[in-house]
Amino acid sequence: MGVFFGNGELEELKWVAFSMSNASIHGDRGVSSITRHSSGRHEIIYDGNMAAQGQYALVGNGQYEWSVGPWNNNLNNYEVGNAYTWHGRYAAGTGGDIGYMAVIIMGQ
Repeated sequence: MGVFFGNGELEELKWVAFSMSNASIHGDRGVSSITRHSSGRHEIIYDGNMAAQGQYALVGNGQYEWSVGPWNNNLNNYEVGNAYTWHGRYAAGTGGDIGYMAVIIMGQ
């Protein structure tokens, strides 16, 4: 088993690093914009669509002891053209902005 790179790169790989307070993008591949909806809640809008709704993974990092994940436990958080993320303390139920968030989006 191995990784196949048909054209020398991962075709369905997108990534972005952005400021959580004002949604400005520091760097990206395959992301057109970020929308900040509220503290800790952001929408990542892709340059091009992913293969299918919910058929990709999104991994993010933020401040220690806080988690990055979907807004709720719903497949609609991972649409074909965008994803909704939440940075917060799940046990406490609170969202929060930090300096920046970095996210990798990878699909089939």
